[in-house]
Amino acid sequence: PVPGGLSTEAGVLYVNLTETDRAAVVAYDLDTLAFRWRFAQASSFVLPTHPAATACGIVICFRDGNSTVGLDPGNGRVRWRAGGWIDAVPTSDRRRLLADSPDHGSHALLDSLDGRVVADLGAGTPVWDYDHAAPVYYLRAVEPAGLGAEVSRIQLRTGRLEPRGLLSHVGYPGCTSGNN
Repeated sequence: PVPGGLSTEAGVLYVNLTETDRAAVVAYDLDTLAFRWRFAQASSFVLPTHPAATACGIVICFRDGNSTVGLDPGNGRVRWRAGGWIDAVPTSDRRRLLADSPDHGSHALLDSLDGRVVADLGAGTPVWDYDHAAPVYYLRAVEPAGLGAEVSRIQLRTGRLEPRGLLSHVGYPGCTSGNN
């Protein structure tokens, strides 16, 4: 297995593997360790050094080079493919996924049911409320560079950004939110 490549979700053990030219995930029943399914795909770039498959809302997200594949957790079949979006993580309601562009320069909210882009948030940095597993705010640089960041609240259902104000002197990794 790859480092950090073992995970469990809803009674299933997922084992991430790298093979000669591909990344793979194998699913086992957690109680009996009986084999359930296997999904493998040739890597379009270099083999991943971290797990290619992660629990992701109502699907298992599998990173495939410059895209994400949504796998059915029950049988490993491909439900959808979101081209141009990687490293998807679930939000609190499991219906939305926050994904990065391959260059990590922008983000989008994806629908976990069908992989469609609900909203392209553009360049910026999500601000997470880790207590509620939700990207609550989105920071976007203000021109001229160094002036600060525009803070907007993210509406997870629609992906709409509601401007809240400006922050100055915000650097990487940005900030976190707590107690709305």
